[in-house]
Amino acid sequence: TGNDGSNGTTGPTGPTGNDGSNGTTGPTGPTGNDGSNGTTGPTGPTGNDGSNGTTGPTGPTGNDGSNGTTGPTGPTGNDGSNGATGPTGPTGPSGSGSLGIKGVLEGNINIDSLTTTYLTTGSYITLPSGTWAVSVSMLMSNNSQTPNNSYFWLRTSFADSSSPNTPSADIDGPYLISGGLVGPAKYNVLNGTVIINNSSGSNKTYSYIAGNVYAYNNTEGIIGFGGGNPIWSEASIVAFKVE
Repeated sequence: TGNDGSNGTTGPTGPTGNDGSNGTTGPTGPTGNDGSNGTTGPTGPTGNDGSNGTTGPTGPTGNDGSNGTTGPTGPTGNDGSNGATGPTGPTGPSGSGSLGIKGVLEGNINIDSLTTTYLTTGSYITLPSGTWAVSVSMLMSNNSQTPNNSYFWLRTSFADSSSPNTPSADIDGPYLISGGLVGPAKYNVLNGTVIINNSSGSNKTYSYIAGNVYAYNNTEGIIGFGGGNPIWSEASIVAFKVE
């Protein structure tokens, strides 16, 4: 075989051919990102007011408000006329006529150490009806010094005229007013109080009585007891009304 011959020169280009038909549409690509908002346009003109709507229902009543401050005091009114005088009340009970009643000191007696009964002294007090506190103060003495280591105990009280040697049943509670002369004393004062209730409805006289002695190593006794002896100025009987 002989060698290939050299290529010849390229011939002239032929005329362009017609366009081919469109190919089929490819698949839809992914959605792109939202674009940025555009600028706001200018505000439009204000529209006309619409007609009023119908009135709605009344709402519930609200709570009461707080009280306001007190207003100033008004002027004082004129005084009213005096009412008629009421009827007079009943008259109260009559008083006793005095704040206290003084006893009468008329008698005096000597009392020895062997006296075991009550003796009438001669002094007394007259009491109106009611309850009375009757107080007695009487000097005890034989006007000489009593023996050492001795005593003379004397009991006194008040008696009704019907039983002159017995303490009165009108005495309410303790009925004795007692005192002692203890050696070597020369003097002593007997004092005390009893409550007497005179329920008789009228004045009543009570005699002052003394006696019922209890003595030791004293035989002299006492003298001028009862308040009427002028040598003693230390005696009294007085009563005050009590309720």
